[in-house]
Amino acid sequence: MPKNVTRGRIGCWTCRIRHRKCDERRPACRECTSRRIPCYGYDSKPPAWMNDPRRLNSGLQNIKRAVKENFKRVRRLQNQPSSPELHSAGHATASDGSGLPLPAASNVEEPLEGTEPRATTENASFREAQHIVHYLDYIFPLQYPYYVDDPDLGGRGWLFWLLTKSPPLRQAALTLSALHQHTVSHYRAESQESELIQYHTKALQELRQVLSRREVEGFASNREEWVEFVAGGLALISFQVFQGGTCNWEPHVSALGSILAEPTPSELRLQPAELNRADSELVGGIAIAQRFQVANLLWFDILACTSTGASPRTPYRQWLNVPEVDMSRVMGCQNWMMAIIGDIASLGAVASSFQTEVMHSSMQALEERIYRGLDALDSEPEVSIARKSRLVTRIFATTALVQLSTIDASPAILATTQEDSITRVIEAMDQLPNDVSLRGLTWPITVVGSFSNCGTVLRVIRHCWNRDTDSYWTPRRAMADMGICALLV
Repeated sequence: MPKNVTRGRIGCWTCRIRHRKCDERRPACRECTSRRIPCYGYDSKPPAWMNDPRRLNSGLQNIKRAVKENFKRVRRLQNQPSSPELHSAGHATASDGSGLPLPAASNVEEPLEGTEPRATTENASFREAQHIVHYLDYIFPLQYPYYVDDPDLGGRGWLFWLLTKSPPLRQAALTLSALHQHTVSHYRAESQESELIQYHTKALQELRQVLSRREVEGFASNREEWVEFVAGGLALISFQVFQGGTCNWEPHVSALGSILAEPTPSELRLQPAELNRADSELVGGIAIAQRFQVANLLWFDILACTSTGASPRTPYRQWLNVPEVDMSRVMGCQNWMMAIIGDIASLGAVASSFQTEVMHSSMQALEERIYRGLDALDSEPEVSIARKSRLVTRIFATTALVQLSTIDASPAILATTQEDSITRVIEAMDQLPNDVSLRGLTWPITVVGSFSNCGTVLRVIRHCWNRDTDSYWTPRRAMADMGICALLV
C-alpha cells in the first residue's frame, strides 16, 4: 500500500494520493474530471504502480503538472471566451513522461449528457456480477460448511438459477457479498457502505412484493414463489448472523417458520403430473431447492430455541420424518438428532409447569434416545461420503446431553455427569479431520463453553466465566444478562 495513502480514506485512488476530498461520483469523480486528470476509481486495492514509491512520486508530479496546465487553460479560456480552444478543451490530455498507465484525460472527462446513465448502469451490472460470483465461491461455503452436493441431481444448478431468477434472493445474496467484502476489505469507502445499504433495502422491498402476492394468492399452489420467498428470507437471516447475530433475526425466523404450514410435507414430493411436464427438469430443480430450504429453516428454528427459551415454531417432527428432507446433506447433523434437540427445547420451554418426577422422566427418556442414536452411529458402515455427517452428528449428540442437563440443574438426574458429557463433546471434536471447518459448530461450542473464533460466542462464554461461580449459568441466561439474543448458527 503506498505510504502517501491513508488507510480507510474515502474516495477514488487519485483523490487519496492527492489528499483531496472526493465526491465518489461514478464512473469518475468531479474532483478529477473538472481538472482533466485521470480518476483511478474505487477498487479495494490501488493500481499496481502506486505500490512503487518511485513510480508513485513520478505519477503525482504528472498529475500536478496536469492540474497546473488545466488551471492555466481555464484562465486563458475565461479571458478569451470566443476562442476556438473552448470547443476543443474537453479533448486535452495529461502529460505523461514516465510510462505510467495514465489514461487519456478524454477518457475520464465529464461524461456527455445521456452517456453517464448508461456507464453507471453497466458499472453497476458488472459489480453485481462480481458479487454473485463472490457469493457462490466464498459466502455459500461459509453459510453451509458441511453441505454435500449431488452432481446426479444437477449440483448447485438450482442455486445459480434462483440467483438469476429470484429478485429477493439475488438482492439478499448481493447484500451478503457486499457485507463480506466490506468487512474483510482494508480499504473501506463510503461508496461500499452505500452499496450495502442499497442492496439490503432492495432485498427487503422484493420480499415485501412476494409477500403481498402471497397474502392474495397463497403459496400452497405455487412451489416456485414459495422457494423464491424463503430463499430471500433465509439469506437475510444469514446477513444478520454475519453481523454478529445478536438482534433483528427473530422476526425473519418467525415469519419464515409460519409458512412451513404450506406446503405440507406430503406436498413436498413431486407428483406424477409434474414429472411428465415439458419443464420437468425445472420443476425437479425447484423441488431440490425447496428441500434444501426446509432443512435450512428447520436448522435456524430449532437452534434459535437455545437463545429464546421458546419451543420451535415449526412442526419440526413431521418435517424431519420426510425422507426428502436430509439435514445431514445441508447442515451435517442427521435428522434424528435435530428432532431430539427440538424436543429438548420444547421440554425446556414448559419445564416450570411440570412436576419434578414428570420432568425427570421426560429428561431420562430423551437421554436414552441420544445414547441409542450414538450406538447406531457406531454401527453404521464406514462410507467416506457419510463420515463427516457421523462426526458432526456425534458432536451435536454429546452436546445435547449437556443442553439437556441445563433444564434442571439438580444433581443425579442423568446417568452421566455434565463434566463427563463435556469431555465427550471435546473428544468428538478432536475426531474431526483438520480440513473440516468448525464454523458449523457454533451451537455446540457455545453450549459447552469451549473456544471459538466467533466474537458473539466469545462474548457469551466470557460473560459466563465472569459471573458468580456458585450460580448455574447457561448460554440463554448469559445472553439475557447481556441484553442480547444471539442466533447460534
